[in-house]
Amino acid sequence: MQRHQDLSFATLGVRTTLIVSAFRNDARRLDSTAVVTDDLSNGNLLNQKGLSVNVSHQLTPLSALSVLASLTKTGASLGLQGSDLKLLTTTLTSRVRQNADLSLSARHAVSSGTASSYTESAVLASLRLRF
Repeated sequence: MQRHQDLSFATLGVRTTLIVSAFRNDARRLDSTAVVTDDLSNGNLLNQKGLSVNVSHQLTPLSALSVLASLTKTGASLGLQGSDLKLLTTTLTSRVRQNADLSLSARHAVSSGTASSYTESAVLASLRLRF
């Protein structure tokens, strides 16, 4: 069984938008007698909660800058360790032609937990064409 809750707040300005979102998710197995080995085995309960803040600003009529910061915490019962994921993404989008947009993003993620800790940094580029 899964229970999910979301809460969001947004404010729109002339050139700036702010969105703050939070969520909570709880999961447990409905059939405790099922012989399956997974994260919900042996009556284990999983829960996740997270918070994100996204700010977007229109720099010019043809370009925008956005920054997204988020934190997700995952926990479990029965002595299993949880994990945290911190993410920061910055994106610059610009119209390069009448039918083409170019986006450049930089992302940094840090995950901490006993089983799978990692740090990731990435630069992404995408070109969107409209026909």
